[in-house]
Amino acid sequence: MVKKKNLIFSILCVMALMISSIGAAYASNRNIANYNKITPRNGVTYTAPLRKVGTTRAVNNNTSVGGGVRMDTAVFLNVTRVSSQLRIPSGQRITIPYNAGRAVSGVNYRLGHSTPLTTVVQVQTRGSWSPDER
Repeated sequence: MVKKKNLIFSILCVMALMISSIGAAYASNRNIANYNKITPRNGVTYTAPLRKVGTTRAVNNNTSVGGGVRMDTAVFLNVTRVSSQLRIPSGQRITIPYNAGRAVSGVNYRLGHSTPLTTVVQVQTRGSWSPDER
């Protein structure tokens, strides 16, 4: 009876190790890119495309937004917005939910930054982003 319990325990430990290894491999395979963009007044800038590897939310890890100016961010497929548009707090990490059915693994997405019509100056923003949260 003890040998059987030890065998079951050993099998469960090996399975847990395999599952955690798969999770670590998934996390390390996500695509992450830095950005340093100057968005023109009343304009939009996009990052280069990154391939999505899962179905989670996107992440924008912003390090700065110049001059305390308001800046919004969203995820785009080419020039079509496929996520919620959110305000970027300077120096903060935010997650960006995709619109229903738009978080597709294997598709190339871009991060976009925009300024509202009332912004009359160019705005620089820096940080990193990933189309996958993990």
